[in-house]
Amino acid sequence: MSADDKASQIELLRAALRERTGNEVLDELSRASILSGVVGEDPDLLAVYAEETAPPQAEFDVHLEGGTVVGHETQAKPLGNFMRFASQAVNEIAKSISPIQRLGDRLIVEPGPGSVRLVMRVPLVSETDTAPAFEQPASVETRAIEVLADLFTEAEADVVEDSPLTAAVQRLSPKARTQLRLLAKTAKESDWSLSGEVRRRGVAPRTVTLTRRGAARLEDEAQQESQASSEAVMYGVIDGHIRSESLVSFIPEGQRRFKASVMDAELMNQVAHLAADEGTRVRAVFDVYERMPAGQSEVVRRSYTLKSVEAAPGVEHPALV
Repeated sequence: MSADDKASQIELLRAALRERTGNEVLDELSRASILSGVVGEDPDLLAVYAEETAPPQAEFDVHLEGGTVVGHETQAKPLGNFMRFASQAVNEIAKSISPIQRLGDRLIVEPGPGSVRLVMRVPLVSETDTAPAFEQPASVETRAIEVLADLFTEAEADVVEDSPLTAAVQRLSPKARTQLRLLAKTAKESDWSLSGEVRRRGVAPRTVTLTRRGAARLEDEAQQESQASSEAVMYGVIDGHIRSESLVSFIPEGQRRFKASVMDAELMNQVAHLAADEGTRVRAVFDVYERMPAGQSEVVRRSYTLKSVEAAPGVEHPALV
């Protein structure tokens, strides 16, 4: 099959999966028929099917293994604490990344079938004729779950001098960092390894893990005193991006490459657009967090969060750090 034929097949599949009759039973039967009769074992079509049949808002399916987990059981108290801290962390992260100052605790955390499994999910937005679920924007809680997944992923990454984890944590409110610390501390002290998947309609499912080592690193970052940030305007080129981890790699003119966290979905879309033309010169604004050992004045670590980016003229401009 040619690339054009495959693209057409995928487009038709998406359209078919988005059809609604208003009868959920009939819609489920239709999707099951499409899965067996059209999708089959084709990996490209299976990926599209997974995207289009995921919940309209985020769902984080987490499995706990190791430590106090024996078979399908674990101790009730740490599990209860983990569920509570997870809910509160998402709620506080949501308030940190949005203008909302008051937010009801709407996140649902429930046990799932098999192993020791938890499902964190955002209540579904009612579908209407004018705004079907697959066209509705992600809610602030959905984005908060995705930020939490970003933090887990970055905590598992190799420790580097300019790790984006510091900036990603430091930009959160003190209340959000406290809940994040308690969540990581519970996982670490229970010696759990977390593995799971974040699903949302229209987005490829994302695998997320957090080992005891990653939990310890996340706890350490979350308990650090708030670091003062400065703003830096830099000119350079985008050297790649990882949408699923909310990261961008940037090469500033005359300086070495570094990675920065991108905490806004629209901003990540802009990054992807600019990165499509390799070598495009851009003007980027970052929040820069610097960490110094106690009693010392020399900076030992910088961490970056992207605030804005736009195409820039091809003339030389000095970096303003």
